Amino acid sequence: MTKWLSIIGMGEDGFEGLSARAQLALQNADVIVGSERLLGFLPALKGERLEWPQPFSAVVDQMKPLRGRNTVILATGDPMNYGVARKLLEFIPFTEMTITPHLSACSHAAARVGWSLPDCDTLTLHGRDAANIETFIQPGAKLIVLTADASTITEVARRLVARASTCTTAVAGERVCRAARHQGCRHRHATGGAVGRKPAEGGAGALAGHRAATADPR
Repeated sequence: MTKWLSIIGMGEDGFEGLSARAQLALQNADVIVGSERLLGFLPALKGERLEWPQPFSAVVDQMKPLRGRNTVILATGDPMNYGVARKLLEFIPFTEMTITPHLSACSHAAARVGWSLPDCDTLTLHGRDAANIETFIQPGAKLIVLTADASTITEVARRLVARASTCTTAVAGERVCRAARHQGCRHRHATGGAVGRKPAEGGAGALAGHRAATADPR
């Protein structure tokens, strides 16, 4: 079968921030699937618009009838970085799709605080127990963590504080910053509310760095 599915990563700059190739795919699509937020970035297009099913596990049933139709899936940031592409590849052959990434939430967050990605550990706590962060909290570690919602952010901040007398937490977005501050943790604020968010997969994101006893004094 020829390629019928395009998975396109989109950022906060919306349709205008896409490449010419990605814009053309959207203009020619028969069906466009995405979150309400991402679909809201689009101009008037001919394609039918479908929102992600709830629960998301129902995506298999949603996508099967679309096979063979010219379909675009909108994903947040990089679809291959804790994104929707992984799930789709479980039941759609790669030979039937084209993947066009945007900058990932991790790349945005690292750029905002001046961290080199190869020096960081990246992980997701979306749909996972916040306790999974424990094995990553080490002296000098820099963690970029995608989270589900504000409650996860608060729990991450609590665990960082509990592991050392002082710590450094760099956060993305005002809600995340307040959560870290409420836990009594020293922090640096990464300006720009969109950094670190993966709304299509469940909400806000946090960027957290832990330095144990050698906390950043800023």
